[in-house]
Amino acid sequence: GVNASFEGCLRYFKVNGHDISSGTSFGVLPCVDTIEEGIYFSPDGGYIKQRERFKVGVKFEVELNIKPRSLSGLLLSIHARKDYLVLELVNGTVRMTVENGAGEITSTYIPPDTSLLCDGHWHTIKAIKSKHVITLAVDNDFKDPVQGKRSPSVDTLHTLYLGGHPNPKKLPGVLSPFPYVGCLKNVVINRVLDPIHIKNSVGNVTINACPTI
Repeated sequence: GVNASFEGCLRYFKVNGHDISSGTSFGVLPCVDTIEEGIYFSPDGGYIKQRERFKVGVKFEVELNIKPRSLSGLLLSIHARKDYLVLELVNGTVRMTVENGAGEITSTYIPPDTSLLCDGHWHTIKAIKSKHVITLAVDNDFKDPVQGKRSPSVDTLHTLYLGGHPNPKKLPGVLSPFPYVGCLKNVVINRVLDPIHIKNSVGNVTINACPTI
């Protein structure tokens, strides 16, 4: 039997003379002339369970490239019962929030133009947590470090999500409980490139192909 998905473009699809183009799609890209490397999160919503039982701990560093098509959306999150770490887009800004048990620590990058991140170009986000100090950078423009109370570790042993969450509206520390829309690539966690696998994706997420429209 055939166990591979169809790759290509399809239109005017009918069954017994009936148009079924209004069906539900999962991981389907629009037909365009060109695509590029990366993961595409569609407006229909989806997310990636990047790491199971992940520990943020005393030091955590993440770097990723994004080409968003919406000014707001959840980029990365991990939540324990009390502690958490969130990286999100909020109305064109980039916000990092860490709860280490001693109160939230927050850093926000505010671009000179709120539409800067949606300009059709790739942007590099870097977020660093070292003990109770966090640092956020966009395209190598580093914000001043933000220091919280002296509780060094974010104690998690839970799922690290990319691009969204199954229950985003119930998450503490999240101002933008919406799925990320756009392209993402080159996820580096603790200075190691972290591969993304299709088996870890949920919803309308396309691995290894981003439309350039």
